[in-house]
Amino acid sequence: MAIRGAPNLTPLPRGAVFALVALMPILLLGGTAAIAVDDPTENIRPSETSDLSRIGATAFAEGRLWLLAGGKLSTVTERGGARVAEPIDGKAVAICARSGRLSALTIDSDGRWTLRRRQAGGWADTARISPATDEYVIGLACDGAGAVLLTDRRLVETGERPPRSVALQGEPHGGVTHALLMVGDQLLVGANAGEWGGGLQRIDRRTGRIVDLERNDTGEPCDAVLDRRCTPVNALAPAPWKPGCAVAAVGMVHMLSRGGLVEICGDRIEPIYAKPLPGPFDRPGKPPLDQVAFFGASQVGDTVLAVGIDGLYQLRDRRMVAFTPLPKFRAIDGVRVSFARPGAVLALTDINQSVSLSGSVPLLATRQD
Repeated sequence: MAIRGAPNLTPLPRGAVFALVALMPILLLGGTAAIAVDDPTENIRPSETSDLSRIGATAFAEGRLWLLAGGKLSTVTERGGARVAEPIDGKAVAICARSGRLSALTIDSDGRWTLRRRQAGGWADTARISPATDEYVIGLACDGAGAVLLTDRRLVETGERPPRSVALQGEPHGGVTHALLMVGDQLLVGANAGEWGGGLQRIDRRTGRIVDLERNDTGEPCDAVLDRRCTPVNALAPAPWKPGCAVAAVGMVHMLSRGGLVEICGDRIEPIYAKPLPGPFDRPGKPPLDQVAFFGASQVGDTVLAVGIDGLYQLRDRRMVAFTPLPKFRAIDGVRVSFARPGAVLALTDINQSVSLSGSVPLLATRQD
């Protein structure tokens, strides 16, 4: 069951429909509120759907918004009236922007993986990688030195030298999307598994050792600051106020909306911002049941710009300093985008509907023209 959000409205429908949806598991199961599942996230892989509305990743490069959906790339410009398909050999499975240029990982017809980087007039191959049997791509992260590819089995470092592989010591969390951020010799990996959580992990780029990063002060997964069982991590950004730290955008819309912004500094995990959403089923004297869910975050100068289901938030020194409601989105050839906010481009995606009742949620790509 999925509820599709209207393009120009807050993606979270509110009202009686959620009361009915919330009661459905109890009604259908004769009063049983939940079914125990060993680990439903272990088989959730990054989406390979061909539905254009289910955008898996965005990036801003060369003055254009790049969209990845269903293995294909396309672009939209601020003043353009059409979405332009961008040809690339193979099936695109991951993208990231570096120094104003786009890098894309493709699966070629021979089954090998190729990392390609946009150059004037086309694409240049920067690395060729032979996958193991049944190995699959989780994500790609870029920095000034090159790109890091994460699979379910290894890290592959690329740059000026030939690619270097490091076997993983542990298993990455499953998710329909993943957020990757390089922090020194560590790689932070956030997983979005919708109603099944996702969580955050840290991988040592030298050894491949994986550490789960969690903070649960109550013992209840959905009341925790960060808990794999109930916390999708949708985006990661460097924390400009504290080198070596990061900000995670967490959030889930599934019957209720939950989320916030969390700071990660090594093993220390601290909530830094959450916004209650009053609703018709709140009880007098009790906190609202809902919170703003966040789906994007990026460093912009000395601030972090984050996007939630109701608007854009700007944080400086761990404090929220500006808020702008979500703009109207423009429909262009099957996608919905907005260039209305200076320094940011937004696109709506329905990809989370495969793992939650989210409707359409906003993705954020920062721009530096």
